[in-house]
Amino acid sequence: MLHMLEFHSVLYMQNNLFFSRTGKITYFQVWLMIFGELEIFVTYFLVSSNQLAPLA
Repeated sequence: MLHMLEFHSVLYMQNNLFFSRTGKITYFQVWLMIFGELEIFVTYFLVSSNQLAPLA
């Protein structure tokens, strides 16, 4: 779980850096943001249902 969150934060930082360089939002960035939010929601749902509790 920690791995997934670290991966998401790295993607998010790279996304912000890319956005600050170009000054415009691309479809790839929108897809990354949506995918990141879905990933966090799914991870939170699994943890709240105690399926990943031993791994957390």
